[in-house]
Amino acid sequence: MQVAINDAARSIVGCKRRDHFHIRDLLERAGLPSLNEVAAKAVALKTWKCFYSNDGGGGAKKPV
Repeated sequence: MQVAINDAARSIVGCKRRDHFHIRDLLERAGLPSLNEVAAKAVALKTWKCFYSNDGGGGAKKPV
């Protein structure tokens, strides 16, 4: 999947693989996150939602 993200970033920026940009710079210029960033944010959000979930009954929010 990261290869597809990198290819999309190259397309947005308008460069080719042979131009040899560092991927971090390429993703930054294109305004795209890496797959690792997306996964980390998803895990963090899921963890936050679990920790602050509504346990039902009166809407009280209780940490797990």
